[in-house]
Amino acid sequence: MPEVAEKLRDHRFLYDRDPKTPKDHLDGHLCNLCILKTLQCVLHGPALVKRGSRSAKARKVNAQLWGCNEVTIAMLAFAATVVYFILSGEAEFTEQGVDHDFRHFYETRITLLTKESQKKGEHFQELIDYFNRELFPETTEPQGSMDNEEMELSKAIDDEEN
Repeated sequence: MPEVAEKLRDHRFLYDRDPKTPKDHLDGHLCNLCILKTLQCVLHGPALVKRGSRSAKARKVNAQLWGCNEVTIAMLAFAATVVYFILSGEAEFTEQGVDHDFRHFYETRITLLTKESQKKGEHFQELIDYFNRELFPETTEPQGSMDNEEMELSKAIDDEEN
């Protein structure tokens, strides 16, 4: 399919909308719903994706078995790579596919997300918070978050250390 091939070529499948500007690229990166659904399926099972709730038959989901209670850069990169593989139509999910280098794609996502996290930018934190709210709602505690004054104090402490 030409549309899928085009989305693979320019990685538009990673975005919630077509990025037109550099700001769109930053704001929409990894915001496609398919990335969230992939992580929901892997961490909480396919029933959550299909029905919106976990299967009554499931005793423990992978997130519990693996001790996951927050999203990581590696999780986001993995989910994006899985979506890339599925859309590619490759027969096997290996480091180097016939037409696609999945390892390079994964490592590039890690590099980009790490770079963004080191800048301590607002977008990165919003992305992580979004995935944490959606994937681990039981561990997300909005009442425990810092108010503006506390965030300013924390920032001042961080700035003083540097």
